Amino acid sequence: MQPDRTPPVVSILPQVGCVLLIFLIIGLGFLSLVFGGMQTALEKLHFSPSGATLTIFAIIVGSMINLPLMRVRRDVEQATASGIWQVRQQWVPMMRRSQLETIIAVNVGGCIIPLLIAVFEGTYVRSHSSQAILALVISAAINIAICHAIARPVPGVGIVMPAFLPPLAAIGCAWILLWSDRYDDVRAPVAFIAGVLGPLVGADLLNFRHFERISAGVLSIGGAGSFDAIVISGLLAAFFV
Repeated sequence: MQPDRTPPVVSILPQVGCVLLIFLIIGLGFLSLVFGGMQTALEKLHFSPSGATLTIFAIIVGSMINLPLMRVRRDVEQATASGIWQVRQQWVPMMRRSQLETIIAVNVGGCIIPLLIAVFEGTYVRSHSSQAILALVISAAINIAICHAIARPVPGVGIVMPAFLPPLAAIGCAWILLWSDRYDDVRAPVAFIAGVLGPLVGADLLNFRHFERISAGVLSIGGAGSFDAIVISGLLAAFFV
């Protein structure tokens, strides 16, 4: 009987392949679930199925595009590799002033497209009734105030906030202010607009004065961390009303 000389790496390849296949199936299932949720949310916003699909594609592609708006330069003190020895052999680094630059940009998929959708939905709300307009103003104002209160500037990262609070606030306001059945077709647009404006205005724009203190190379409005706050907030708000 010959001993099994199969290398250990070769013997575990089938198991590794099965694990990777399972993760691939789970990943594809998750993406399908997310895509279906976005599709449903946009159809509640009076998009056609084909229009919703194109919008989702535009948001995904646009999330990779940042349009520069301005450059912010500031002088900061940085420690250098050289230094001096003082009493008790303590190393004291020498400081020098250098200029850092931060690019303020706007993300196409995370800011511009949601804003265009919000404008489109705003015209629909305006044509519905004065009560719907009032509910929209109140919902947006409340969500903006909440987002401004919980948003925090983090050096090297940007403006961060809990992603689940804006959609919850938008959903709650939409249901409380538009509880009647005659507002069924306008409740989702109101929730979406409030869900988008809350993070965009309350978290990003009202914290613009803090941008100079955030040591990041690029600060993108609607990009990276704030993408989920703006896009996901608006779509979740529309999906759950």
